[in-house]
Amino acid sequence: LFVVKTIHRGISMKYFSIVAIVLTFFLNPSNSCAQNYNLGVKVVLTPSKRAILSSRIFSTLNKFYFKEGESFKKGDLLADLDDKYYLQSLNKAKSALDAADNEVRFSTNNFEQGQKLFDKKNLSELELEQRRFEKVRSEITKMQMVSDLEIAKYNFEACKIFAPFSGRVVMHIVKE
Repeated sequence: LFVVKTIHRGISMKYFSIVAIVLTFFLNPSNSCAQNYNLGVKVVLTPSKRAILSSRIFSTLNKFYFKEGESFKKGDLLADLDDKYYLQSLNKAKSALDAADNEVRFSTNNFEQGQKLFDKKNLSELELEQRRFEKVRSEITKMQMVSDLEIAKYNFEACKIFAPFSGRVVMHIVKE
């Protein structure tokens, strides 16, 4: 049994499966096994990793950057999707976060002023609690807007399909 670790054209063997290995030993019968021998090896390599690359979003394809049969490297931009809707969603989320941020500043300031008035006995406890509630509500709304912005960024970034590994384009399949 022989274990062979090799790299074929800069690609680690972990990306290939050895389909057939034919080992032939030509031993000189007059010599002992430890002496000279000739080893002939035939190896047939086939890809063990095939992948269908797609996007997690629905959009129209703008452009493929590689033709069928062309090789690509990890990190290369493979395809570009129409991002108009996702760009608008991203801008809307940014605006909503800005508005929520302003609301937090306003409600925080309003609560702090209410606290000072309460300390001077010029504001009731109920009114102070209402201001505290508005402050907390605005902070929660801001956290939701931060999440919405992250989702919008995530979706916008999905409009570009990058290669997760090096390989070759076998086929383009586009469904409308």
